[in-house]
Amino acid sequence: MVSRTYLTVSQILIGERAHLIEFPSILLPPGVGSGSIVNIAVHRNVTEEKRQKTEFWQLQEDIYQSFGIESPSPPKLEVCPILVNDSSANGMGIVA
Repeated sequence: MVSRTYLTVSQILIGERAHLIEFPSILLPPGVGSGSIVNIAVHRNVTEEKRQKTEFWQLQEDIYQSFGIESPSPPKLEVCPILVNDSSANGMGIVA
């Protein structure tokens, strides 16, 4: 039974113990309001679950193939002298 309807959400009482759920009002049939009795069915979509699972694991494999097979090489740094007018500097710098 529909308990209340707000702008986008309806509160629906479910079962004999009147558990309260919130349900998008746009999914209810036209003309449903407070006091209306509605039937709501929920079904598991196993096909979509399998498709999304396959897509997820393919993405994981792509990431692994791109970034996980070889360790990154260490950065190549070298020290070179630089001209500094500040007497507090030591005249050495690091460049990549």
